[in-house]
Amino acid sequence: MKRSLILIPLLLIGRENPFILPTPSSLVATQSSSIASVVVASQAAQQSSVASKQKKIVYPFVTLVFKEDGIDILTKNRVKRYFVLENPKKLVVDIYSRKSFESKRANVDFANFTKLTLGSHKSYYRIAIGLKQICKATLTKKPFGYFVSCESLSKP
Repeated sequence: MKRSLILIPLLLIGRENPFILPTPSSLVATQSSSIASVVVASQAAQQSSVASKQKKIVYPFVTLVFKEDGIDILTKNRVKRYFVLENPKKLVVDIYSRKSFESKRANVDFANFTKLTLGSHKSYYRIAIGLKQICKATLTKKPFGYFVSCESLSKP
């Protein structure tokens, strides 16, 4: 019994026979996997350059991705309403949910956005985002949430 307990881990660790020489087909497979890893590395570099043009804030019930032209709101809940306030300059998005939580605040300071405040109400929670300039907000439904585009209004 003790001998079998010792042999089982050794059998699980040993994978290939070290005395068999590699065949040419296995060498080709090794080379193609190294090429694939280079392609994956280049894709990761492209994604990191895209990631530098956005800022992400994650909460358990909502994820906000701030971009140059707007905000991705990743949530399972429906949007109740959205609007822009002129004084103070804020973009407000209300989302249906009965979750109760303490208010959350974060400094965003990205593109046209300054700070973020989340607060729960009776049947919804509110996302209030400070703006550097007044903008025209447009809400678009996406597969995993919403996108709020924020076009700046140029005054003559």
